[in-house]
Amino acid sequence: MSDQDPQGGNPLDMDKLNQSFMQNTEVIKTILNAFKDSFGDFEQQFRAAENQGDKEVMSRLAHSLKGSAGNIRAARLADQASQLEQRITTDAGEGEIHESFDQLLESLDELNHYIDDFTG
Repeated sequence: MSDQDPQGGNPLDMDKLNQSFMQNTEVIKTILNAFKDSFGDFEQQFRAAENQGDKEVMSRLAHSLKGSAGNIRAARLADQASQLEQRITTDAGEGEIHESFDQLLESLDELNHYIDDFTG
């Protein structure tokens, strides 16, 4: 799969990311590391909010991830965060929310590995 296929092998659309940041690899590395740092405890925060039954915080976390993933051209992750947010705000069943959350975590983990490889 190519970098241009956001649903394909790469969790980021590197062509669009390079266009956005004028091929400045150091800036891109800084932005990707900042993303990874910002969402390093996403799972723990989400689970804590879920355990407290705080759907507002759960939705806000998903919304924040959706926007940030979109900004770094991680379309698949942004779509999954959007789906999770939608399921939370429409009071979908717990099973549907967990399914979306699990898929999102897989993509987030894949993206974090990709960032490590790219920035390492």
